[in-house]
Amino acid sequence: MKTQCMFKISGLFLLVLFASCSSTVYQAGLQSKPVKTDGIPSEWSLPLRFSDVKSGLQYAITNDTGNLFLCIRATETSTQMRMLMSGIELWIDPSGKHKRTTQIKFPIFEREQRPMRMDGERVSRERRQVEIQKIILEKPHYILTSGFIPLYDGKILSTESKDVLAAINQDSLGLISVEYKIPFKTFCSMPNSLLQKEPVFGFEIVLPAARFPMGKRETGRGEDQQSSKEGMEEGEGRRQGGGNRMQGGGMEGGMGGPGGGMGLRPGPPGQQGSNSNQEDSVVKFKIKLNKGK
Repeated sequence: MKTQCMFKISGLFLLVLFASCSSTVYQAGLQSKPVKTDGIPSEWSLPLRFSDVKSGLQYAITNDTGNLFLCIRATETSTQMRMLMSGIELWIDPSGKHKRTTQIKFPIFEREQRPMRMDGERVSRERRQVEIQKIILEKPHYILTSGFIPLYDGKILSTESKDVLAAINQDSLGLISVEYKIPFKTFCSMPNSLLQKEPVFGFEIVLPAARFPMGKRETGRGEDQQSSKEGMEEGEGRRQGGGNRMQGGGMEGGMGGPGGGMGLRPGPPGQQGSNSNQEDSVVKFKIKLNKGK
């Protein structure tokens, strides 16, 4: 009896192990109407189709015959500040795995234009939202691409890009959204026949670790490690900026309708992520593209 019980427990453990290691592939919605890449998610159903509770991100992806469309929405203020300080790294793997082959990083600020840090314990929500809106509206944002076809690789002002598009904005609720439009021709060698077999793409959304301790007192200077060092020398802080970068995981969400229509509930958990400012938050998922009719 005891032996049978042990076999049952072992079998249950293996079943759970295999289930946790499986990688669910979701079907992309078909984008039937144009998407204006402006950071305003008016073409998407809210909340977005997928959600990652630990990082505070919602996200959704669709495609038409020539482009990928992706929307990422930050629901927590700390996540919004990390997006503005460190940008979002979006990785695409056309092989359907999670190889970091093709990357878009956005938004990127010039060193002297990085946003002012704000202490969550001393700055009101209203002031924080005003500062975020000021950053979004007044500061130039750059898009950095790598692993694309050479013509589309490099760093460019988001307002000047004609092919790979990215935009960030804040809505009336104070939530930040980032929208992308990524033509297949910019990273695939045979875009015309790409959708016929409905290929599976691997994606990673990486929210890098904060470059400074978020609870540190506001100084109004730059946000890099050098300014943290200066703050220590002046007695304004005792801890050095730039936390350790460790990869976490993500949570994959539930399914929804096509054409940007999204479900309301998150789906089964994937690899666990982290909302710690001292760790990277990594969300991994796979999408089967939609070839339409």
